[in-house]
Amino acid sequence: TPLGEKGDHIIQRLADRLAALDLLERATQLLEHQIKFRTTASARSQVGARLALLHLLNQRPQEALSVLEVTNYGGNSPELQIQRQQLTAEALMKLNKNDEALGVINNDTTKAGALLRMEILWAMQDWPSIANHAEDILGARPNLTDPLTPQETEVLLKLALAYTFEGDYTQLRYLRDYYANLIPDTA
Repeated sequence: TPLGEKGDHIIQRLADRLAALDLLERATQLLEHQIKFRTTASARSQVGARLALLHLLNQRPQEALSVLEVTNYGGNSPELQIQRQQLTAEALMKLNKNDEALGVINNDTTKAGALLRMEILWAMQDWPSIANHAEDILGARPNLTDPLTPQETEVLLKLALAYTFEGDYTQLRYLRDYYANLIPDTA
């Protein structure tokens, strides 16, 4: 590949294609080489985030954390900082360090952050917190009368299960009455 930005872009696109074909090991090798030999400090943070994501997809959370540590440079865009925090929290969750994971994304107000926070709470089996958090997510929908998206349907399912585990059948009836017509006709 050519040197410079064009070559780096080619390598990243090739790694994306390899990952899409589930050739995660080969994709990670390409990005590791790029981090070691081709990128500057600012680009290294971005490529490090991509590499961490591949490690998470390949069920290697410790490697993801290591990459995020090694490629942590200041001056990143706010979007990249949030992405790196979410990847760190996901890796910590997969290592059963749920309290640390929650601490990492404590101030994350993005939708992806809210969903990740709910996944961490689910792993902790903190049913009251899951119920509160899921209600917040569903209550923040732009149009409360629109059909639920598949992601929102999953949040609703977890909310219903949290109410079931808590024995709150009044809230379960409310969910059925309110959301029954908003759930798409799917499996």
